[in-house]
Amino acid sequence: EAFADYAGILGRHFAGRVRTWTTINEPWVVAYLGYGLGLHAPGISDAGQAAAAHHHLLLAHAAGMAALRTADPHSKVGIALNMSHIYPYSEQPADRHAAGLADLQLNASFLSPLVSGTYPRGMTRIHSSWAEGAGLVQPGDLARIAAPMDFLSINTYHPRYVCDPENGAEARAKGWTGGFAAPFSMGLPFTDLEPPGCKRTDMGWLIEPQGLTDLLLRLARDAPGLPLYISENGCSSADYADPGGEVRDPERVDYFDGHLRAAKAAIDQGADLRGYWTWSLMDNFEWAFGYSKRFGLIHVDFATGRRTPKTSFGWFRDVIARNGLPATR
Repeated sequence: EAFADYAGILGRHFAGRVRTWTTINEPWVVAYLGYGLGLHAPGISDAGQAAAAHHHLLLAHAAGMAALRTADPHSKVGIALNMSHIYPYSEQPADRHAAGLADLQLNASFLSPLVSGTYPRGMTRIHSSWAEGAGLVQPGDLARIAAPMDFLSINTYHPRYVCDPENGAEARAKGWTGGFAAPFSMGLPFTDLEPPGCKRTDMGWLIEPQGLTDLLLRLARDAPGLPLYISENGCSSADYADPGGEVRDPERVDYFDGHLRAAKAAIDQGADLRGYWTWSLMDNFEWAFGYSKRFGLIHVDFATGRRTPKTSFGWFRDVIARNGLPATR
């Protein structure tokens, strides 16, 4: 209710000027990194509170969306989910099951209630709070959460590979390495892995553009008719100004080139992708990493505030001016 009041105040103040709104940004991060693992504010490590935050963030989205539309009936409203396409390590049934659990926790547990008004089967694997009769989901909640949105925004940076924990030793023997730390599974029986020889960003995230194509096509299937926007996609790298004052970031240019081509491939195969935003315009304060990670097209000297466009800035500007990518990578 407090969030709805807040959204209504903003909606009335900006009516006629701001016409497109996202209600909640990355509810999975808020719920599970803030309340489940305690890595982000408010620093709580409690699976039950994470489950409650999960559900109430979706209720807040619904209430905020209604308030914004009341304030300005012409506004367009959606939500921004952080998502990754999940691949099984192998086609073995146990690994496919593990991939399904990872997808349930990160993707389906938010997407399904928003687009179909149901939580997927297996939510009790996350926490007993989701059990029927446990009191978390009240009558009428899911109908409110499933109120039609005008679009879905996706914050996405990399796909994930997971295996059944029993297959972890086999994978490592084949050169696969451990991916995210085990706590990200929140107790579910799956293990993150990364293929041998994969490229990574300065965040340690896998670089594999095909994951973006597959994620967009999955959303086209699971949320048909809902326009899609990529509201965040980008690459952290250890950027610095050289003696001549230039900031060269060819790895970021390569990342954007690959991911924009992956987005185009999804469009060509039927995904209703309407827009793409890079994260981020400038180097920024990056969640719990503070100023240690740089995602920007523009380098910021945090001591002086000096701003220097990077190589990627000019490349991205030229892609926009050309309305297309270079003929070859």
